[in-house]
Amino acid sequence: MTDDTGRSARASALRESQLVVALAAFSFLRVFVFASVLPFFNGIDEYLHFDLVQKYSRGFLPGSEVATLDAVTAGLLAANGSPEYLKGPEAFENGRIPTPEETRAKLPPGSAARRTLVAWYTNWANLEAEGPPTYYALGGAWLKLGRRLGLGQIQLLYWVRWLNPMLAAAVVVATYAFLRRRCPGDAFRRLGPCVFLAGYPNDLNYGVTADVLSIGLGGLCFFGLVRMREAPRSLLLAVATGLAIGLAFLNKFPNVLFAGVACVLFGMALHEARRARTLPKELASWTLLWLAAAAPVFWWLERNLRVVGSLTGANRKMEILGWSYHGLDQILAHPIFGLRGWFDFVPTLLLTFWQGEFAWHGESTHSAPVDAIYVITSLVFLAAAAVSWLRAGPAARPSLRPEGVALLVFATAVAVLASLSTLFDFGIEQGPLSRAFPYFASGRLIAGTVVPFAILYCRGLERLWSRAPARLARLGPWIVLCAVLAIALCWQLAVFRDAFASPWNWYHAS
Repeated sequence: MTDDTGRSARASALRESQLVVALAAFSFLRVFVFASVLPFFNGIDEYLHFDLVQKYSRGFLPGSEVATLDAVTAGLLAANGSPEYLKGPEAFENGRIPTPEETRAKLPPGSAARRTLVAWYTNWANLEAEGPPTYYALGGAWLKLGRRLGLGQIQLLYWVRWLNPMLAAAVVVATYAFLRRRCPGDAFRRLGPCVFLAGYPNDLNYGVTADVLSIGLGGLCFFGLVRMREAPRSLLLAVATGLAIGLAFLNKFPNVLFAGVACVLFGMALHEARRARTLPKELASWTLLWLAAAAPVFWWLERNLRVVGSLTGANRKMEILGWSYHGLDQILAHPIFGLRGWFDFVPTLLLTFWQGEFAWHGESTHSAPVDAIYVITSLVFLAAAAVSWLRAGPAARPSLRPEGVALLVFATAVAVLASLSTLFDFGIEQGPLSRAFPYFASGRLIAGTVVPFAILYCRGLERLWSRAPARLARLGPWIVLCAVLAIALCWQLAVFRDAFASPWNWYHAS
């Protein structure tokens, strides 16, 4: 009987591992297809991010002068920049979008018109040039590999994007590895978040942007912080978690949220260690975490202050954009301190967290019914997860530690963006960031919380079905989760259906 039980358990584990591999493969394929069919350059400053990847591949670091577009980037922008994000066919002669060949025929290499356009582009300031370096350093190394492989210009553009599907697949596998031992008796808690991540529809995965790396780095920070709350703690784990927190911050500054979460967990750990009389060991591991996190951050901030003139390097970007800091009176008068402000801020944040911010043919890629699904399910499922965690007794809390830390991570992320929103006068009356809408309600800024969000979303969904009959309680969460992700995928296919036939995409241009 024991041998039969063991064989059954091994067979079940094998099937589960095969499912995770299939989910990772699906995630890779989905991101690869969309990243390849969408032409360059999308409207989320993709040309600026690619310019920095190219610069970092040649050893660039921010200097004392404002960085402008590289001549190579300017040439690629002139020859390969699709108009499809900003304009539909009706905006052109004969009601169709010009092909790359037609566009290049008007700007042949070496012509005065081509030189004039490239020179104009090279005068543009790269607003992201003083931004944190993690993604650009990784992307630069990846681009150098593509050059060594002998890829041409259009292939190199897409080669940088093709880093994204590998990151997406890795996040699925890493999340399963983390949850497998923590949820041994609950298949949906183990696998549901992996399904969510495999179908996560945010379009940030389809372009060149630092935000895409935040998903994986944020996952590593989350995994490490949960493990830091579990015994026994290792010094190697502390160093690895600290480095992940430091690199996440140096990928996107709102990832400072993980340092805030670490502070809370550090305080809880010290309180428990005093009672258990294990304070020296606890202090040693957490001290190593803080030192490992601080080392790369201190180097970058000190260099910024010395070379660029400000700690974060953001002052130049603010000056070019016309932003300024609020005084205390303006901060206290910000609409985020009222109920109406949260009704504006939270739904927009959730929409962009799910769908992204692309435009296509000059139109938003959002749909009211699909958006309603995203917002309503997120609010309901996260609330259910929070109530479930709060109601759990002390004896059950250790088994729910991933959900508890995930709640802290996502709440801290929202608080960070809400706080940042109060600090700035955006200088214009209308726009995505303006005096009329003064909120950092951009989900890509907190892409580091995608893994914790997936865990909370699935936990809340499962709890809502827990009172149903046993069979329905098992199947219901899977049906709802797969239905939501299927709707998301179908909507993206509908929105970008023209991109599959675009002469500007990789399949045609290469």
